[in-house]
Amino acid sequence: MTDAARMPAMDDPDAIAGAAMSLYPESCRGTPRLLCLSENATYRVDLPDGGRRVLRVHRPGYHDADEIRSELAWLDSLRRDGIRAPVPVRGLDGEWLHHVAPPGVAGRHVVMFHWIAGTQPTADIDPASFARLGRITAHLHRHSRQWSRPPGFRRRSWTHATMVGPDAPWGRWQEARGLDRASHDVIARAVERIGGENWRIMDRGRSVLA
Repeated sequence: MTDAARMPAMDDPDAIAGAAMSLYPESCRGTPRLLCLSENATYRVDLPDGGRRVLRVHRPGYHDADEIRSELAWLDSLRRDGIRAPVPVRGLDGEWLHHVAPPGVAGRHVVMFHWIAGTQPTADIDPASFARLGRITAHLHRHSRQWSRPPGFRRRSWTHATMVGPDAPWGRWQEARGLDRASHDVIARAVERIGGENWRIMDRGRSVLA
């Protein structure tokens, strides 16, 4: 075995974004430009005809293929219920989800979406926008109560424990970069208090259901 074969694959979302273009029709191919790097790497793809697409390169080891497909099924159900939601783009193979692993690069899942124009909220946001946000949120709540999940649907359950507990998928908040002692103590008190309130609410819920 050569030294190169023993070396771990490099994590390079830019290389994955570039390689992913060949998976889509010519009309959806362009040069990916990084928009945001958070849990995922999100790219803007400018098309030759002046249109745009969004390519999401998923964080490795976070959501698996079944969880991502479940999210896409949920988005599809939102659109059918009259809620504006991102529309995924099918690849040449007819699939929405792809796994891309260029030579020497650690593979990641990718999904392309049609572009939805918007702006970043600022302090000057029109107060009327909050009323619209409230209506959308109410619609989402109604949808969540009525929607029958398809077979195999699986997504993470976000609770106090899974968000800030010792086994939280995002890691221990205590190990965040730049966290000084004073900030640590403030957050620790907040986490403890919220955790206590969370359990009291759950206990009240159980007593009502008993």
